[in-house]
Amino acid sequence: MTPTAPEPVIRQLEPRDEEQVMAAHAELLADGFDFALRHDGEPWQHHLDRIARERDGVDLAPGRVPATFLVLVVDGVVAGRVSVRHRLNDHLLQVGGHIGYAVRPAYRRRGYATLMLHHGLGLLASRGVERALVTCDDDNVASAAVIERAGGVLEDVRALASGPAKRRYWIPTAVDPGPPTKPSGYAPLALHLETERLVLTPQTDDDAAWMAELLTARDDGRTWTTGDALEKIATMRETIASLGIGVLAVRRRTDAEPLGYCGLVVGRSTVAEPEVAYELLPWAHGRGYATEAARAVVDAAFATGRARLWATIRSWNAPSLRVAEKLGFRPHRVETDADGDVIWHVLDAPAPAPSGLPSDPPLPV
Repeated sequence: MTPTAPEPVIRQLEPRDEEQVMAAHAELLADGFDFALRHDGEPWQHHLDRIARERDGVDLAPGRVPATFLVLVVDGVVAGRVSVRHRLNDHLLQVGGHIGYAVRPAYRRRGYATLMLHHGLGLLASRGVERALVTCDDDNVASAAVIERAGGVLEDVRALASGPAKRRYWIPTAVDPGPPTKPSGYAPLALHLETERLVLTPQTDDDAAWMAELLTARDDGRTWTTGDALEKIATMRETIASLGIGVLAVRRRTDAEPLGYCGLVVGRSTVAEPEVAYELLPWAHGRGYATEAARAVVDAAFATGRARLWATIRSWNAPSLRVAEKLGFRPHRVETDADGDVIWHVLDAPAPAPSGLPSDPPLPV
């Protein structure tokens, strides 16, 4: 029987990826390519946190724009990466474009560059970007062929003050991105959940006003605008599209009043063992909505085939600690960061029911 080729997966960076990403970074330094995206020896978790902030458009460094960084994994090996910039600044308009990608030498000529480019186009389309700028060195025949096969139309070749000239292509994002790349072995999370009082569905742009109110209520000193909230909502939808999991808006069944959101996030954990996360508007606290919504998400998460879930909760957050206990999570360990203690809670999937029909109790004689 001919062995099946490993299925490539495009996903966000995870804590376990450090060694492989740095190995890929070292391989591509000879080409002058920054595979790890400005990793300068910082602790890996700080690197992951920075990439997450860039994805959300929060605390951007000068000259940076909101961007999504994803890796291509083949048979458990990080084989490539793609960076999707949500908008252009002057530098990106001249040189970098919307999408940058690279494949490690051992994995080239297998169609992975095309796969990542199409994935990036799909993410931009979901954000309302109709045309994507993609560039490559003028002498990079292989990359130019990938871009042209994806529908790229050459605008010009621009000479730079330093380095090779750049070919600048525009590609309509409304192209078929191919099959979605979800983590192998898991079904996607159901995107419509109902409980006795609640309905959970993906957020839409119409949710921006209350989402801005919810995020501002975090009391961390930041005031969120509806524009900020739209970026956040787009990122949430993007995560569902790329990973098959994400967060859903929580609404009352009786009047569709929005209460907040609840779902699965990678957070401090992994795609295989994600975290349950939720936030509710202040007026919705203390009514059991968080427990009810999270229980629906937990059941839906285990229905995807996952065997373990996590919840990371600050030690001072007594209400969330009570919700975790009600759901059956048990404390696992405590970690400390600059903001204090984080208690990791774990929940394992229930054991499968015995095969066959259950036996009836014996009849009285």
